[in-house]
Amino acid sequence: IPQPIACLPQHINRKGSLKTHPQAFQAAFKHRKGSLKPPTPYFQAASPRSPTMQTRSGDLIALALAGEFDVIIHGCNCQHTMGAGIAKQIKTHFPAAYAADCATPKGASKLGHISSATVDCNGRELIIVNAYTQDNWCGSGVLADYAAIRAAMRQVKAQFAGKRIGYPKIGAGLARGDWATIAPIIDEELAGEQHTLVIYEP
Repeated sequence: IPQPIACLPQHINRKGSLKTHPQAFQAAFKHRKGSLKPPTPYFQAASPRSPTMQTRSGDLIALALAGEFDVIIHGCNCQHTMGAGIAKQIKTHFPAAYAADCATPKGASKLGHISSATVDCNGRELIIVNAYTQDNWCGSGVLADYAAIRAAMRQVKAQFAGKRIGYPKIGAGLARGDWATIAPIIDEELAGEQHTLVIYEP
């Protein structure tokens, strides 16, 4: 993976233009708590719209640094921990994304929400989205929350429509979720967008 020397933090945001001064974020999040409509159950009937997910092999971060995507998404826990998997790589390559995570309240109340950081890569903006798709990073069984994945993808579409979006198998790695369940959720919520699953290949 190339070193992100050319990428410098530009700003960190959540829900559009909100700057992530910790106090401001806490106040805004407290004000919005409970304002999300209940996420659509992940077991709903499939949408009649054609699936739009594209698939390619490669390194998501390297592709993003090369200008292949405008937005990349990865699944996060709600405990300010990016210690393994692609989250650890995101933290290493894009410290601003981890700062955006740490500016949010800690705990399961943010399941289904997102935070984001925008970095400048050789004059081009790249947005890294932290999608809160699981409460904790440890525990037995499936850690991925399918309803949270749906709600987070809905927010991605609302905020970043029209952009080129890339992501790994969110929720299906260390979170042990079922990709056969998750893939249709992402397809439904990002329908009409240019979005691509990147299957890791060094």
